[in-house]
Amino acid sequence: MLLLLSILLCAAILYYGQDRLYRACWRKGLSVELELSDEKAVEGSVLTLTETISNRKLLPLPLVHIKFVTDRSLVFEDDPHASVTDSYYRNDIMTVLSWQRLYRTLPFTCTRRGYYTFRELTATCGNLFFNTNQLAGFPCGKTLCVYPRYVDPSVFDPAFRRMLGSVLTRRLLNEDPFEFRSIREYQSYDDRKSVNWKASARTGTLKVTTHDYTAAQQVRILINLEEFSVLRHDHLLEEGIRLAATAAAALLNRGIQVSLLSNGRDIISRLPVSIPGGSGLSHLKTIREALARIDLSQTARPAAALLDRIITETRAQDYLILISSYQKEDMKRQLRMLPGGTDSFLWIFPCEEGMDPEVGSDLSSNVILWPVS
Repeated sequence: MLLLLSILLCAAILYYGQDRLYRACWRKGLSVELELSDEKAVEGSVLTLTETISNRKLLPLPLVHIKFVTDRSLVFEDDPHASVTDSYYRNDIMTVLSWQRLYRTLPFTCTRRGYYTFRELTATCGNLFFNTNQLAGFPCGKTLCVYPRYVDPSVFDPAFRRMLGSVLTRRLLNEDPFEFRSIREYQSYDDRKSVNWKASARTGTLKVTTHDYTAAQQVRILINLEEFSVLRHDHLLEEGIRLAATAAAALLNRGIQVSLLSNGRDIISRLPVSIPGGSGLSHLKTIREALARIDLSQTARPAAALLDRIITETRAQDYLILISSYQKEDMKRQLRMLPGGTDSFLWIFPCEEGMDPEVGSDLSSNVILWPVS
């Protein structure tokens, strides 16, 4: 009997001793970090998320749960401990020995464009008997910007050729003396005022300076994300965002200035998207990021109000690319009021297969239907 009591007493001391030890010391020297293989991606690309847990102390941690939350559009490989509802809830279980650092690499697919955060990074640890849990939070703050993918070039080419032809024919007929293009041989029809005397003296033959057309012209891409019925059509709106990214890239690659305007709201600022005109690769990056951050869960401003701003700001030499599945009369009435008339815009219309939108006979020649399966 005395022996049994002694064993029970020792067991009680061991149990409560280790329990108090883990309660007091498990968090010391413990760090948990998340690291993305890249902070920028494109729809459909595969990235990796690396979990790192370090235990910089003598006390081993027999069972640790690492948890975090992110968007369900980031699809991780099969995990029996994950839960997917409105968000993705990850729960990894591991044992970390004394003075040990462990890494776990988690591949995932970016199934949809967007601006995503990894949040609520926590670690839960039990004692040697696994019957108590202590919880601690760790700073995370990781974000991922997933750009919209470009649409199939072979499908988009006919639309782009028509769009580019309309843009080029709207260039002003007069050359801009401040926009240098090249130096070439003098021809009999050239004006003497265009002779470049320095280049002529250097080469020994008459040379003339040619100028590009005015740099004031720009293409304004307008994405209308106002729903056209009580039912949501996110697949059409998403395709419109992809079309905007494709058009911007195609125009900027040809040196044409591009601006972007949308009634869709930024997920961070909650303001309608507005990117002023610019050119170059850095400007394309700005546009793609703005498109990635459009939040379709926020209510878009009315399309008519957006076109009011376009009418006020657009100049006669500018060209408008409207991307919209909205076809109500208020927007069509605004289109007819554009400064450059019906020759100044192109309307790309994402629609269901077999859909026959009512755009009006006077606008139909400006419309390109874009069926979305």
